[in-house]
Amino acid sequence: MWFKLASNPEVVESIYGDEIPILEGVLLHEMEFRLDGGSIILLRFGPSNYPSKPPAKWVSRGNNTASISLQLIDVSSTTLEGRGIVPQTFCDFSFKREDESLIFEIKADNIQAKVKFGYLYIDGITAYRGKVE
Repeated sequence: MWFKLASNPEVVESIYGDEIPILEGVLLHEMEFRLDGGSIILLRFGPSNYPSKPPAKWVSRGNNTASISLQLIDVSSTTLEGRGIVPQTFCDFSFKREDESLIFEIKADNIQAKVKFGYLYIDGITAYRGKVE
């Protein structure tokens, strides 16, 4: 369970319960490199699955799509290859522990990235009304 690598996994557990936000076929909304106060990468993405028991306020608002925000803190190395992110880029994410560091990878048709960092922090999970198919 990737979110167990975070310093605050309870954020995911409080919304998803025993479910796991799926990291295959996620919609990458944002990837921001921050240099103020350290090396941090902010990620915002839509996981492939919506919680089966969402919070009542999400239901009352008609929300049907989740968005997760993460901070990759104390970044020590990054690689980024490809043609770049285009609107509606669907990616596969992965997290793993390697020695004393954490590794985050993005794989998609048009981009590949790898980040080595020290700490994972879950900024939050929000919801909105996405397209209904």
